[in-house]
Amino acid sequence: TKELSNDTLCTYSVRTGVVIACADLTAQQILIDFQDAVWSPDSLTIAFAELTWSGYKDGDLWSMNATTGALTNLTDDGYLGELPFNANVDFAGPIYADVLPRWSPDGAHIAFSRTSFLPDGGTPSELWVLDIASGEARMVARVSDHELALLFYGIAWSADGQTIYGSLAHRDEHDPGNGVWSF
Repeated sequence: TKELSNDTLCTYSVRTGVVIACADLTAQQILIDFQDAVWSPDSLTIAFAELTWSGYKDGDLWSMNATTGALTNLTDDGYLGELPFNANVDFAGPIYADVLPRWSPDGAHIAFSRTSFLPDGGTPSELWVLDIASGEARMVARVSDHELALLFYGIAWSADGQTIYGSLAHRDEHDPGNGVWSF
């Protein structure tokens, strides 16, 4: 048996155990967050996030074609490196920390959590939706202007694809805004 590692993402035939496709994650400098890996409804694609918050490094959302192993960066912000928590990180534009990809029931969209690091020091926490066909992303809701990673513990779509649910967790455990919200 092969040991699990963070350097390759593979799909296998359940019946035979034969490898279908693999993607070399190290070639793209991806540290995958396996907890954020989710199958598309048609089982042709896997969406996943990078280990953004455990290493405090820029993280994008990615997809892998389950039959070819081809990787696609879904939310490339053009930045690769440490998140700008201190003055040692120089950046000109926003840096996006994207996590929690969740497919819509029809597979046409992916909802995700985004924390933006802005040059003025702002760190808004937002819910976004990516249109798979066009590659365009749009903000659904800003849940905070200054607290990062508020949508960290869960996102889910309603069965009809009309509502997105998100679990908000403020640093203050007594904040009345904590809980599950619908968008």
